[in-house]
This record gives sequence, C-alpha cells and structure tokens, in this order.
Amino acid sequence: MNAAFLADGEPIDTCHLQLDEHNLNQIAQPSTCSSLEEMEKETILQTLQLAEGNMSKAAKMLRIGRNTLYRKMKRYQL
Repeated sequence: MNAAFLADGEPIDTCHLQLDEHNLNQIAQPSTCSSLEEMEKETILQTLQLAEGNMSKAAKMLRIGRNTLYRKMKRYQL
C-alpha cells in the first residue's frame, strides 16, 4: 500500500487511507486481520460488497485506479 511509504513512523490508521467516513465502520479493522495482505484483501472484499460489485465505484471508494483494483484482485485470487 502507498500509505506505508507516506506514514511518518507512526502506525497506519484508517485516517491515512482517506476512506469515506460513512464506510469506515464497515471496513476491516487492523486487529481483525493477521497481516497487511489479509487486511488489504478483506478491505477489497468489503468495499466490493458496499459497491454492489461495481468495480469502478469500488476503485473510487478505495481511491485507487480500476486497473490497480483488478491487479490486486488477481493477486488475492478474488
């Protein structure tokens, strides 16, 4: 995640991810995930559910490009 490069030595929190406040309570919290990869995978899955499967909308919610979303889904076999 790009956020790892942007953080100034402090733990990365949801405020660093720039997600919509409305959806923050529905996104996986770090304590529920075993690794950064698992957290990213779970966040993608939950965002896709919130976007009702709409890839463009999910990518916008995650603030990543659609092609990036496709690559991440391929990586995690989603």
